[in-house]
Amino acid sequence: MYTCLCIYIPDTLTILHIRRLEMKGYLSILCLVAGLSFALSEDVLFGPNTWAVLVAGSSGWYNYRHQADVCHAYQALIAKGIQKEKIITLMYDDIANNEENPKKGTIINRPKGPDVYHDVVIDYKGSAVNAKNFLNILEGNEAAMKNIGSGKVLKSSENDTVFVNFADHGGPGILCFPRTTLKANELIATLNKMSKNKLFAKLVLYIEACESGSIFDGFINHLENVFVSTAAGADESSYGWYCEDEKYGTCFGDHFSVTWMERLDKVTASETLFDDYNAIRTAVNDSHVQVYGDYKLGFLKTFSTDEVKNEEYQTEYSESNQVIKGVDSRDIPVYLARKALENAKEPGSIMVKKEKLEKMIQARGFADNLMSKILEVYTEGDIDSQKYLESTRLKLNLEMFSCYDDLLNAFETSCFSIPENTYILKHLYKFTNICLRDITSTKAVTAIQTACNAEMGKINTLGINIE
Repeated sequence: MYTCLCIYIPDTLTILHIRRLEMKGYLSILCLVAGLSFALSEDVLFGPNTWAVLVAGSSGWYNYRHQADVCHAYQALIAKGIQKEKIITLMYDDIANNEENPKKGTIINRPKGPDVYHDVVIDYKGSAVNAKNFLNILEGNEAAMKNIGSGKVLKSSENDTVFVNFADHGGPGILCFPRTTLKANELIATLNKMSKNKLFAKLVLYIEACESGSIFDGFINHLENVFVSTAAGADESSYGWYCEDEKYGTCFGDHFSVTWMERLDKVTASETLFDDYNAIRTAVNDSHVQVYGDYKLGFLKTFSTDEVKNEEYQTEYSESNQVIKGVDSRDIPVYLARKALENAKEPGSIMVKKEKLEKMIQARGFADNLMSKILEVYTEGDIDSQKYLESTRLKLNLEMFSCYDDLLNAFETSCFSIPENTYILKHLYKFTNICLRDITSTKAVTAIQTACNAEMGKINTLGINIE
């Protein structure tokens, strides 16, 4: 009998033959083809052996873009060969049928684009979209997810590729979910656990959030086979995209997200992750797209060359190539409220929209003053120390997160919810500065409590979230 053993080793295809001489040529070719087919199916980012976790961490019409990004990602990954059974999706699901949606039951990710909401299987909705569940899903903790949503978790192995796409708000060392937050040290601990438990051969994360670089900068260099691309550096905003549609009055996407997905939709020849990154960082010129982790994964192919492109999403693709102005994600609510006022025609509508915009600006002003008050109390009126904390951005380390956690908890207890009042994220670097200078949190916690007790009444009179 002829036997043929094909062994695939990363970057090397070794074929061992034990054969009868007369069958040498024919069976060697069969074995080589089988080995190459195996290599192609395994060694790509998007393919049948890939698991994907897609997360939109926000809710509300102003944040339309995050769920649109995730729905588009779902469609793009299916088109590139990832099996539906291996995709886990978390999104609040309050956009498609929102009262403000002019076309109920649909979500689009660019002007006049196709519906990307159809056929998306959402595993976790509403309150189930939270940081704790996300980490349990990544860790494959089925017991923790019992009776929650679909209960689906990663069941990947050391032979699989895992792709994670997260889109939402962020701050220094922090990512937001609709009602909870996820800190960098918590995510890094989970990535360590995934690596230790051999839940992947390769792990690739695309993170869409302001200051998303701060989640990984200096924190994952020790992890092999983990590659991360972020929408922004450690100290800058990401940008909303397609924000000009008067009828919808929201942003359809985020610049980083729509760029990598629209490229994935239209390319027909597979590229490496480095090729993709180079094209994306060139196109996204309002923030600095970053890469972190194990750079050898930069040579990983994105998909098998025989995959078909997403014909549906390519329809009228030229719409995406028009001159577009990005909007700083932190300023999107005010930008949209201002546009709504400009477009209002009726006196009653003008008055309502004007009041809404004024309240929004006033609430932001109160938040600015609140943070100044916290620093004033903390520094005991030392103007130079306060200016230092406001003007400096110190590099994060893992040791400061215990203090940071205390400060965030004190703020959410005495002031207000951070993920529901996302404007405050722009100020949180002042908390990290405090923790990097003084690892103990007692004095800062007291300052937060004192300032919040004095100032929160002014903010509460407005009766709106600080977005």
